[in-house]
Amino acid sequence: MKSKILSSLFFFGFVAFFLTGSPTWGIVPELKPIPDKAAQSKAEDRLRKALGSNFDRPKDSELPFLTKELLKLVDETSDEEPALLYVILNRSAELLSANGEYQKSLDTVDRLAAEFKVKEGELKRQLIKKASRKVKTRVKANSLSEVALSLVQKKIDQYEFDIAEKVLQDTRSLVRKTKNSILSDAHSFLRDDVRRLKPAYKEVQRQFEILEKNPENSICKVAVGQFLCFHKYDWERGLSLLSSSADEEFADLAKTDLNNPIEANEIIKLAKRWEDLSNLHKKNKAWKESMKLRAFHWYVRSLSELSGLKRVELSQRLAEMSLPAPTTIVLYNQHNGVGNNTGSSRCNVSLYSGKKKVWERKAINMKWEDHKDPPTFVQIPDISFDRIRVEITHRPPGKTSGGLSELEVLARGINIIRNCQAVASAEHVPNDPRHANNVTDGIKTSVDELVGYWLLPVDRRGWADVFLKKWK
Repeated sequence: MKSKILSSLFFFGFVAFFLTGSPTWGIVPELKPIPDKAAQSKAEDRLRKALGSNFDRPKDSELPFLTKELLKLVDETSDEEPALLYVILNRSAELLSANGEYQKSLDTVDRLAAEFKVKEGELKRQLIKKASRKVKTRVKANSLSEVALSLVQKKIDQYEFDIAEKVLQDTRSLVRKTKNSILSDAHSFLRDDVRRLKPAYKEVQRQFEILEKNPENSICKVAVGQFLCFHKYDWERGLSLLSSSADEEFADLAKTDLNNPIEANEIIKLAKRWEDLSNLHKKNKAWKESMKLRAFHWYVRSLSELSGLKRVELSQRLAEMSLPAPTTIVLYNQHNGVGNNTGSSRCNVSLYSGKKKVWERKAINMKWEDHKDPPTFVQIPDISFDRIRVEITHRPPGKTSGGLSELEVLARGINIIRNCQAVASAEHVPNDPRHANNVTDGIKTSVDELVGYWLLPVDRRGWADVFLKKWK
């Protein structure tokens, strides 16, 4: 989950996945075997006669025409000609990649895998590896790197760590060619994710496999739910499994958490249960730190329901609470509700310890979409800081004002700046409801005009500061 690049990692069209990330339990179409070499050779000869000798080694100028013709043939090829369909799809994927249409190339492999018993991940890996050797421009290197890293994220989410690891190895030099710090960060972060998750998953892989066949297995739900919460940081799916698991303590705690208590006393009780549980698991660092952060998350939520000395005491306790280092900043764009006329396209991010700037990343490209508020992910080093500044420097063409709908700092999947104090260099107009404190209110969209986002004055650059462990 992780830089601007990683914010677009999930646009692949693939089969829906079960809660654990494994293939959906249900009816699966029967796949055809890969046609033998002789059948493939006959199909290739037919295509050469129809499309010309350039079917094998087309010139660069002929690639767009040839791929277009091949893809048209896909829908016109009968199921009774599996060898022809296989060759068309396989060759289309190769030619699309050669033409720099990397995403379309991988999408074509998905179509191939929907018909035949192929090793989809390995095919995609080989296409990326071959293409990376031929990349000559930085633009192409950026494009291929984005596609490769999105594939890595998909394979991590499908627990295919071997393929993810190989793609990362194959693209190490490619990403360096881009001289793009966001891509370099994403590559490093995904590499660390694979190294962290692969051994943890191996310990519970058997439980995943059993749960795929029997989704109601309450014993396996314990291990899988714990993995999702404390290693994958997928709290929603993990807690859902734990809530109906065989472990009574975890089941009750997960149910209480999912019920989202709103009264201060109930919230604090929940936070205390997570904190006590973290102390019982001191020998398991991953579990301990994840549980502690979950406790922090709920303690902070209770602050809005407290007042007077109780609020002051809890705020002081939270400020002194030692937390795992955050790894990711998430910037949610904004579009100004029905106006759809504002937004940000580039920003700088700086971290401060007191008055000293301890880290910065400049010229971060932010995605903007009509009527949406897409996230941009920025990786940060293991460094101590107490303030984050986001400076909006550019807007998309035609947009009048920059700003953000939300800003998050994530540690183990938990946002540690929820409801923290924020100030800005400027706001749209004096006393405007679209003020800086909205960037930590938990509302990640600007779909409701005037609600939950920060907006700068027209045609002005500006910054917003968020103070860690200082709450509204």
